[in-house]
Amino acid sequence: MKRRLFPIFLMVAFLISNLFLKSAAAAQTKVNITGLNQEYVQGSSPTLYLTTTGVKGNVRYNVLLVDLVSGKKIDLTKGYSKPIKSNIKYSVKLPKLDNGYYRVFAYVKGEKSKTKYDGYAYKQFMVFVKDMNISKTGNYGSNNEKYFQTVKGNINITGNNVIYNNAVVFKDVFVKGDNVTLNNVKIEGKLVLDPGKYGKAYLNNISAKEIEVLSGASESIYLNNVFADELKVEAENKVRIVTDQKTNLNKVFIQSALIFENKDANIGNVEVNTIDDNIVEFRGNFDTEVKVTSSAYIKTSENSLIKEIKLVPENSKSNIILEANIKNLTISKDSALEIKKNSNIEDAIKVEANATIKADKEAKINKIEITGANKNVKIEAKVDTLEIKAESKIELVNVEVKTLVASSKGEVLTNKETKIEKIEGSKKDEVKVSGEGQLASKDKDSKEDNQSSGGTTGGSTGGTTGGPSGGSTGGTTGGTPVIIPVSSIDFDEIGVVLNKNDELNLNCIVHPLTATDKRITWDSDNIDVISVSNGKVNAKAVGEATITAKTLDQKVKKSLKIKVVDSGISLIVKKESGKISFLVKSAYDNDIITMKVLQDGNIKYIDQIQTGKNYSKVSTMLDKGKYIVYVKGLNSDIISIEFEY
Repeated sequence: MKRRLFPIFLMVAFLISNLFLKSAAAAQTKVNITGLNQEYVQGSSPTLYLTTTGVKGNVRYNVLLVDLVSGKKIDLTKGYSKPIKSNIKYSVKLPKLDNGYYRVFAYVKGEKSKTKYDGYAYKQFMVFVKDMNISKTGNYGSNNEKYFQTVKGNINITGNNVIYNNAVVFKDVFVKGDNVTLNNVKIEGKLVLDPGKYGKAYLNNISAKEIEVLSGASESIYLNNVFADELKVEAENKVRIVTDQKTNLNKVFIQSALIFENKDANIGNVEVNTIDDNIVEFRGNFDTEVKVTSSAYIKTSENSLIKEIKLVPENSKSNIILEANIKNLTISKDSALEIKKNSNIEDAIKVEANATIKADKEAKINKIEITGANKNVKIEAKVDTLEIKAESKIELVNVEVKTLVASSKGEVLTNKETKIEKIEGSKKDEVKVSGEGQLASKDKDSKEDNQSSGGTTGGSTGGTTGGPSGGSTGGTTGGTPVIIPVSSIDFDEIGVVLNKNDELNLNCIVHPLTATDKRITWDSDNIDVISVSNGKVNAKAVGEATITAKTLDQKVKKSLKIKVVDSGISLIVKKESGKISFLVKSAYDNDIITMKVLQDGNIKYIDQIQTGKNYSKVSTMLDKGKYIVYVKGLNSDIISIEFEY
């Protein structure tokens, strides 16, 4: 029995040792791919070269080309190649490449190897388009949101009913076709919309430095989740632009007739420079300043409101017509203002320059303040309160004023139809009123009220400063030092993913800035993953750790969760000047990083960045809320992190 078992044992031992040797050999087999660049222009047909180390003698290669956008595979060698010495370059020519993203897989095995392969390697690259001209109806761009089409030149769309998806355009995009839709496109230059007098355009998830509208219909341009530094409207006909709540426009410049419909978008300053027969109608609430630099006709729809209008016309003879609901209006340069009957000035008209204000009696004006010194102001309107804050000459024609408040001396000329019901204020005795207007008697109690007010102010100031002539230092020195505690701690960083062995200095902000003791202690709940010293974190191993900054008394603290990966990518999400900034770097030179920001599964921002071993930054404006950002490089896996803004 023992004699029978011994040969079997020898055979099993031989097979195991042989398998072990093959596995060890396979583990040492390495394929080297050379000759491929990170990117090519569309239509290129590059050649790659293969050599192998770790194997003696002849080897065979199998090379696959994978289109990452469509998922299609091409077997370039049609199975394994003929044997070739491992140290001799084996060349493979790629077919003409369309735009997109590709990955080449090279498999190798020894000439007599029975395994599927002994080793493999892969490389990824991108194929870009120089310029695009789209003249026919259809879908264009990339159909995969993970891999954007890259266009390093301009795009010119002249065809109707075109849909263009998922792209990064390094220069400008010109839309001249009707009913064109752009989805998920980042434009480094300008987007020009000129679809014709009756044309339409739809923009979804678009970012551009500038958007210029040259034409369109009254139901024409729709902006959904659009980010632009400037929107400029200079159309030959009246255009309607509709913005949704996810749209961010830093500046809007209007030079032609427009219906501007805002559905809670984030809109920066608006400038109107038109002529008075071109009506600019605002629909919705505009929580921003609208600056008028020329003659203009400003209108709002029912239940709409403009927070502030500022008149700064370049020509002193400019005529501005308002048929609008406005919170505040400021006349900063010489102007002639006409207010229509459907208008309502909720707070005040502030007059800083020479002005003529004429309003229909049905128009509602809460208050007019004269704030510019030595100005000539003519008013023909019904107003609840007229306040003189700077010495000026005021002419009232057919004016009904409930209260004239004299906070400064001045001259008021009235005609017979003018009626002032009440005059009050600290300078009421220094206001010279003349003319045939109906004037009320001056308030006798105002002087006493003013003296009482002055006494209270003086006493309060004296008590605060430690004496009638003391300063703030004197008051503090005279008593117990005031201890100002820390109320809160904050980080600029709101999301961090670090590659292993990377370092980062966290920017910690203590509130209030006048706090007596702003010293901070730092802790990490997992020092094997991340260590921290004086705000400097060191990513030691893959995993997660929470970094906490605390005051010395431990009463106030702030924590930040940091993820450590080994993919070659580092990502920092920061709050900067009302925007969210994304800083990303790669362990690979000239890497192309694709980034996507989602909220509740909806794309809020998409970008593509070329970076290397130093951080590159992009910024955008986001609404308050919770987000998740996904980042992927050409040769790295997807990383993600959640953040709240």
